[in-house]
Amino acid sequence: MEIMLGTGTNGLKSFVPDLIQKKGWDTKRFVATCMLSGLGQDTAYRLSRGDTNFNTDTLRKVAEILGASTLTDLIDIERG
Repeated sequence: MEIMLGTGTNGLKSFVPDLIQKKGWDTKRFVATCMLSGLGQDTAYRLSRGDTNFNTDTLRKVAEILGASTLTDLIDIERG
């Protein structure tokens, strides 16, 4: 069973755009790297824009691509 995380409007915050920038990558490089790892082009572009509606397997692959140690490095639940 895969867990689906919701969109950015339901209290989840994506750190993916920040991590891409910290690596010094542009969107095209991130998308190309995601595609080489088996993710779809549309998925990669959505990730680069901060969408959070992805299953945990997709987020695991993105964590590997960006060098994140946990899924919480990619997405956090906004509190308050």
